Amino acid sequence: NYPAVSLQGTCANQGAKAQLSATLDSKHQTFQLKLEDAELADYAGLLTPEMIDPKQLREISGHLLQAEIAGERLGDSLFYQGQLELEQGRAVVLDTNQVENIRALCSFNDKEALLFVNAQCNGQQAAAHGKITMNQGAPLLDLTVAAQGFEPSAIFQDIPYKGAVNFTAHVTGLYNEPQVTAEVGIAQGQVADLSFQNLSGRLSYQNSMITVQQLQVDTLGGHVEGTGSFQADSYDFLASLELQQLSAGEISSLSEQLPVLGGRLSGQVTLQGN
Repeated sequence: NYPAVSLQGTCANQGAKAQLSATLDSKHQTFQLKLEDAELADYAGLLTPEMIDPKQLREISGHLLQAEIAGERLGDSLFYQGQLELEQGRAVVLDTNQVENIRALCSFNDKEALLFVNAQCNGQQAAAHGKITMNQGAPLLDLTVAAQGFEPSAIFQDIPYKGAVNFTAHVTGLYNEPQVTAEVGIAQGQVADLSFQNLSGRLSYQNSMITVQQLQVDTLGGHVEGTGSFQADSYDFLASLELQQLSAGEISSLSEQLPVLGGRLSGQVTLQGN
């Protein structure tokens, strides 16, 4: 006779409140769990390295406003769905990046999770939303990440770049082999000694290859359009550029090894190397 056993209970632990109900018999079990006001740091020890790679994510903390999950087991199959809301989250991501002020809303079931996240890293604000499909232990991503006024040098301190970046990126594919396409805009920036304005373009990343399309930028007193690619693991690069009315004088000022020039330069240029 179903249910053979019915359970209900409440408990509290370090300020967190939990309510649990379940029904059990030999073939069919159901459960409901509600958790409120929990501090993630109190339960971080439950996450083993097999569950989360500490090089990817560690030192997790934050205030779990509420979490609810309901499910049932039929034979060997488990079905569940739920939702959680987090604020004041913190974590170290990719070994060194301290991500903080995380606010997240997640709705999930046994097949996928829908995410809405806002966070800061070294003072840089970004937002993400989208879906993660479970895919039998190899999660598939379908996320949109966006930021306004993002300073890459605040995250990657060794890069020779300065300037705020606006971007919207679409991240898809396996979590450990992502594919990224992004629309990028920069009002003003500088790479080493080369300054530029009004940059726009479309970037993509897959299998360590970065591809640039529809590049447009004002620099060296003129305008440049083009495409290019960069292989991250070998540092090979290829660029095809159209130069429009660049100042020869500004070009020669970039290096003492260049001859002193005058006038304007226009034409097609191909650059290749590593």
